[in-house]
Parts: sequence; C-alpha cells; structure tokens
Amino acid sequence: MTKPIKLIISIVICLVVGNIGTLFTMPSIATWYATLNKPGFNPPNWIFAPVWTTLFILMGISLFLIWNNKIKSGNRKIFFVAFAVNLILNVLWSLIFFSLHLTGLAFIEVILLAISIIILILLSWKISKAAAWLLVPYLLWVCFASFLNYNIWILNPGQTVGTEKNNSSSTEAMIKVFKNEKYGFQFSYPANLIPSSEFKKYHVLDSEWRAEAYNSTGTPIVSLPIFQIENTSTYPRFFDAELRVSASTGTKEVRDCLINDPNIQAPIGDAVIDGINFKVLGIQDAATMKYIEGVSYRTIRNGACLAIEKLKTGSIYRDVSSTKDMPDSVLDSYYNSIDNIIKTFKFIK
Repeated sequence: MTKPIKLIISIVICLVVGNIGTLFTMPSIATWYATLNKPGFNPPNWIFAPVWTTLFILMGISLFLIWNNKIKSGNRKIFFVAFAVNLILNVLWSLIFFSLHLTGLAFIEVILLAISIIILILLSWKISKAAAWLLVPYLLWVCFASFLNYNIWILNPGQTVGTEKNNSSSTEAMIKVFKNEKYGFQFSYPANLIPSSEFKKYHVLDSEWRAEAYNSTGTPIVSLPIFQIENTSTYPRFFDAELRVSASTGTKEVRDCLINDPNIQAPIGDAVIDGINFKVLGIQDAATMKYIEGVSYRTIRNGACLAIEKLKTGSIYRDVSSTKDMPDSVLDSYYNSIDNIIKTFKFIK
C-alpha cells in the first residue's frame, strides 16, 4: 500500500470517528446545551467544529507516521490498540455529555480520555517523535475541555442525572416548555428548574407583579428561580436569580408600560424577541448591604403590558474571607444564564 493511501486512510478513520461524535453533539447544542450555566471562559459554539477537525487531521497524520514506520516493535501494536481505545473514549464522551446529559460522569470519562492521550504520546515517542508531537495539541485541548466540563458540572447542579422526557424526542430530554394560553407565549427551560405561578418576596425582592411596581396592579404569570442560596457565615449571605413573566391590562399600567419608573429603572434601549419589539429597562435598587438588579423587557401586546424580567438580589456583606465563599463570577453565571431562557421565548398567538 502506498504512503498517500495510508495517509488518507489514517485521516479518514479519525474524521469518521469525529463525525460519529457529532451525531450525539449537534442535536443538543441549540436545546439542552444552550440552557446550561457556563463559565466566562466558555468558547463560542462555532469554534468547536474547526478545532476538532484540525485535531482529528493531526491525529490521522500521527497514526500514519506510526503505521508507515519501518521499525518493527511491539510498541506499534500496543499503539494501535491504544489508539482504537482512545477513539472509542472520544465518542463516548460526546454520548455521555451531549446525549445523556450526565455532566458529572462525562467529567470522569474525559479524564480517562486525557490519560489515554498521554499513553499514546509515550508510546509514539519511542517510534516517531513527530507522531508524538502531533498529539500534543489534542492533549492540550482535551485538558481544557476537562476543565470546562468540570465547571459546567459545578454550575449546573441537577444536570448529572437523567430526567423524564417531556416528549419522545431525545433532544428534549433535559428541556421543558412553559406555555401560557391566555397571553399567548411559551419558553423553554432546564427540566431541573421548578416554575411557580406565585411571586414570592425574598429579602429586598418584593412580590409585586413586576419589580418595584408599587401602587400598581398586574398578574404574576410565572416565576422561574434559577439559583437561590442562604448562608450564615460565608459569602453571599443570600442570593437569588430568577426569571419572572407578568402582565397587566390596567389602563395606567398599559399607558406607563414602556416608561421607566423614577429612581428605580433607567432605559437601556430596545430589543427584539421572537420578532416583537421590547423596551429594555434597567432595574437597580439597594438597601443596607443588600441589592436588587435586573433587566425588564416590556411590550404592549393584545391590550396588555407584558413584562419579562431577569432579576437578581443578594447581600454584599463580607466578613472574614473563606474558601467556602462563592465567587461573584459563579453568581453572575447563574444570573446571566437567564438570557438563554429568554432567547427561547416565543409568541404562539
């Protein structure tokens, strides 16, 4: 067999394995994966395809260099077996993470994948140093993926076990849909969250139909708490991030729907959600060592003022620093994950 044929076969094998992994990955990117809380260093989705394609090509070239090496060694046979195991582990991670949504188990599996790459590098080093170096970018990327996997696991408690599907499609295994017929809208959210039709007072976050809407009447439609915590001695003493959707048909409320509340809300700009124009208002208020912040998206539809609000409230009090303190970046990741839910908002009538 000629060298070019060996090279092509080696690269094709790796690319085919990569495409098999894509079968598990792609259906979850725009659904389950989009709703996850992610760390600030999470790369944009578009970057994964070219990176993995490049890595699979480098792996293929590495495989070719070992295959084409004329040195007879037992290490070659061991390398081929280890290479096959590595490809299986590669596909298995995509299955566990993206298809089964078991982020904790996927973290364990990706560590095994990284170890298998180290073994490949050590084995190939004895046969072809060039082949070994070609696997280093693969190892570095998988180490980064391991760190990213770990952070997603930590930031999404409850995502490590499967949940009941809300329909027959496996792409919806971790997604539920909230639908309101009266006001004609729906949105998708992670299945581990529990929606409520009641707006509960939580420290400085009151129970009005929309944030800080005192002396105003409206109807709470749904509250979706994203993350809530209470601590007695560590930071934060309390924190809550939640999505609230509400509406009012009151004459005054509809008239003032797109106007900011004095001293509380400031206009940010405009946004389009599912083809509908919304006025975007900022929410900010504070008390002693406590705060409330958020964004209020408002529009007038079918004679009602509809408000979609992304809210967070918490304590800024810090005593003695502790290793158990929760970083602000983690708290912000819960708050910012609400944006992923708002993006799924659709009007159904």
